[in-house]
Amino acid sequence: MFGLDSWFRKYDLKKSLKKFNRDKKTICYTEAKSIGVVASVKTPEQYNAIHSFIETVKKDGKKTDCLIFINKKDIESDYLIYEDINIMKKGDLNWYGKPAGDQYNDFIKNRYDILIELNMDELYAVEYCVALSNASIRAGGSFFRSEYSDFIISQKEFDINFLFAELKRYLSILKA
Repeated sequence: MFGLDSWFRKYDLKKSLKKFNRDKKTICYTEAKSIGVVASVKTPEQYNAIHSFIETVKKDGKKTDCLIFINKKDIESDYLIYEDINIMKKGDLNWYGKPAGDQYNDFIKNRYDILIELNMDELYAVEYCVALSNASIRAGGSFFRSEYSDFIISQKEFDINFLFAELKRYLSILKA
């Protein structure tokens, strides 16, 4: 059964998407200049794996932005060690889970060549960011629902490092 917050999420996103116009393009990893990563994490290990991936992408000469949602009221110090990752917590979301604030606004207004989605905690905030991202291509892993991703890597058992390697591999062989 859906509660009022679920109904309002669907209504608000549908309303926002009516005003939204996205310019989809197929861009391979080697041609991409900018990559955004939006994720929810449950553990510091997942957070560290995302940071390692971002460092790899930077070494490949790509501009990166990362927005991570943590489904907690307070952020533990384990999540504050990397300055190049923007973190949002429960208090940065409105009553039905929609992100708000400067970090979200700055992230969503950027046009990325590739947006990588990792919604490991099934947060509406991540889904909302992906749905309204103007990225040329949206890619991610199939954890819960990824109806707004253009390209999805499916796994039987979750392994974040394997997922990143597969995303990079398959995004590198795409043809425009």
